[in-house]
Amino acid sequence: MQLTIRTAVSADDYRAFGALILEYTDWCRARYADDRWFVDAAFGHQALDTELKNLPAAYGPPNGKTLLATIGDQTHGACAYRRLSDEICEMKRLFVPARFQGHGIGRRLGEAIMVAASAEGYALMRLARPAD
Repeated sequence: MQLTIRTAVSADDYRAFGALILEYTDWCRARYADDRWFVDAAFGHQALDTELKNLPAAYGPPNGKTLLATIGDQTHGACAYRRLSDEICEMKRLFVPARFQGHGIGRRLGEAIMVAASAEGYALMRLARPAD
């Protein structure tokens, strides 16, 4: 089967995206077990619990887009962007679980999210939101 990168549109799509975000946070907690306080603080600062309850609003039209990398009905990775201004967006939540890494999925998602943002009229994509 072939990898497909497509836009999230359904509740099931956003549930799959949410599951990957949770898997990423679990990976961070395991990877940085000695600094778990930092990981918890970072995700707490980002209001992750609230974000997970509102993924379509956070990363769907009109203020964003979510892409899923799938093979068949299995999601192998995801990436999103959200609007910061009329010309600037922020890449968010690019993640490919370790079991699917090594096949260029992350690179393809990164390229696809930049193309999608450009097509929507964004001139600049940030990787982190500047401090307020």
